[in-house]
Amino acid sequence: MLVGLARYAEENVCGVAIEVDSVRHLNHRHTGAEDVLCNCGARGCVEAAAAVPAMLKRLEAAGLADHDTDLRGSYLLAHLLRGRDPHVTQVVREGAEKLGEVVATLCNVLNPRRVVITSALASVSHDVLAGVRSVVYERARALATKDLVIDYSTLGDDVGIAGAYLIGRRYLLAATNIKQLRVAPAA
Repeated sequence: MLVGLARYAEENVCGVAIEVDSVRHLNHRHTGAEDVLCNCGARGCVEAAAAVPAMLKRLEAAGLADHDTDLRGSYLLAHLLRGRDPHVTQVVREGAEKLGEVVATLCNVLNPRRVVITSALASVSHDVLAGVRSVVYERARALATKDLVIDYSTLGDDVGIAGAYLIGRRYLLAATNIKQLRVAPAA
């Protein structure tokens, strides 16, 4: 199954897909950001530190939110990042580093060959990719990163469609479902 660190691109900085059999609740892995309360009730979850709403809240508290636009979520953050404000860039990099901590842990445990990051920010800046890579290469074991490729998805906005297709195909072609799809013999 493809596991996404961030399930909804509109609500999160980015998604990370690593093919594994079973991993759940990666958004709620502790990142050390004790001052940030997550929607799950815990403090320091990667979702609370690196999700787009959390970053936008930090930018709004610093007076950097753009209220003159109809953009929301990751599209608003991309718009703010295009403005090249160093404070916006810093907030995005810090979020990417928190995400990188989780990816580094996954790399140590799962030893993937490829980590694919999806992000609305990919076309605007490489700060997310650079932040994730720097932490992964610093904290993951050398064996786990020897042949590791970390890159943005090449599917762009079609990544959700591709993911839905893969999930549907896996479900339909599962052995238990194939038995149900058999046509009854003619009488």
